Amino acid sequence: MINLKNDMKNIYNDWYKLNMKDINAMREEFANSKFVKDDQGKEKFTMIPQLAIKEVAKVFTHGADKYGDFNYSKQGDVLRYIDALHRHTNQYLSGENMDESGVHHLACVAANALMALDGILNKTITDNRNKTYESTSIHRR
Repeated sequence: MINLKNDMKNIYNDWYKLNMKDINAMREEFANSKFVKDDQGKEKFTMIPQLAIKEVAKVFTHGADKYGDFNYSKQGDVLRYIDALHRHTNQYLSGENMDESGVHHLACVAANALMALDGILNKTITDNRNKTYESTSIHRR
C-alpha cells in the first residue's frame, strides 16, 4: 500500500541530508578560505584624516547655510578661492586659529583648495591666473 505521507517525508529527509552535506561542505570551505579583494590602485579614502575632514565639512556646511548647497559648483573664478585660501593662511600664521564662523582657518584653507580643484576638474571655474607666468619654465614640471 502506498503511504504518500511517509514517502514524502522520506524524500524530504533524503533531500535535507544531501543539502546539509553540501551546506556543511560550503561552510567548511568558506571558513578555511582567505578573504580576497583586489583593491590595487583604488583610492584609500580611509587615509584621509577624519578629524580634519570633519572640520572641512563644517566649512562646507556653513557655506551651504549661507550661500546655498553646492554654490561653489556655479561658475566662478579660481583666484577668488586662492585669495580666500591665502587670507585664511595669513590669519592662521598671524596667530588666529578660528575664523568668524567658528571653524579652524586651516579647514577653510583646505575647503578653498578643494573648491578650486573641483571647479578645475569639472571645468566650471574660470582660470583667471596671470597669463604672464604661463610661458615660464617653472610651470612645466
